[in-house]
Amino acid sequence: MKLLRIFRSTAVALACLGLIVPLREMPAANIADVAVQILDVELGPNGRLTGTVVNGQQIPLSQPVIVVAHPSGQKRPVVARKGSFFVDALPGGVYVVTTTGATVVCRCWVAGTAPPAAVDQLNLIAGDVGGNAIKHESRSFGELFLSPPALIGISLIIAAGIAIPIAINNSKSNAS
Repeated sequence: MKLLRIFRSTAVALACLGLIVPLREMPAANIADVAVQILDVELGPNGRLTGTVVNGQQIPLSQPVIVVAHPSGQKRPVVARKGSFFVDALPGGVYVVTTTGATVVCRCWVAGTAPPAAVDQLNLIAGDVGGNAIKHESRSFGELFLSPPALIGISLIIAAGIAIPIAINNSKSNAS
């Protein structure tokens, strides 16, 4: 019984220690270092957004995966074939267009209302990190579990896994 109490105390102490030990510092992204350009695009008749997706060698992607999303979270269906795509019935507004390795923020204008510098077709380069594209940042599987929020969550789960059986055992001991 005494050995079990020592084991429980040690386990609780280790779980608490896991919550307070300083973690490896993760570099914070400086928002000022990220320059997001907004591309003005004039929609075609019936609110059609058209465009192309090519790779770095200007070869059209056969079946590109494209997502056109409004900042509210609403996503629009995209028809894409042989590097070309279109979205119909798109109202004017700001949209985030994402494809393999690139994201572009577009301000879409209803036909006839766009500024002179607006383009009539969106041309995306998959994996482009220059111009209007934003590079997707990826993390390894290990980095996800070594991030501070993940370690805190894992520590809380371990602490709960230890504390709940102890509380149940103590309540049974007190009841008898």
